[in-house]
Amino acid sequence: MKFILWFFILLLFSLFILGGYKASVSHPDFPVPLFAMHTKTKEYEKGKYVSNYTYRFAKEEEGPSGLYQLEIAEKGWKLIGQEGLIKTYEKRGERVSLFFGTGEISVIEE
Repeated sequence: MKFILWFFILLLFSLFILGGYKASVSHPDFPVPLFAMHTKTKEYEKGKYVSNYTYRFAKEEEGPSGLYQLEIAEKGWKLIGQEGLIKTYEKRGERVSLFFGTGEISVIEE
């Protein structure tokens, strides 16, 4: 019985660590992982921004986790294309591109 209790505590803790999300700095309606640390935001075109985050769980080879992709879909964003490591999502005519590299994430307003 004790083993089962510890298993569920560990499972809930893991889901919190890997499954928590917050709003992106550049686009408040787009989620980023809870423990992604914002490093900088810069304007690359008039009124369009890119926000960079460091995130130690980001792996270029694996791309965004299934839980992260599910969270993006639950927020209403639809995947409309992918070019290399950049995935582009759309919601109500707005577009956001997500770069998921090793140790870093970038959210780019289109």
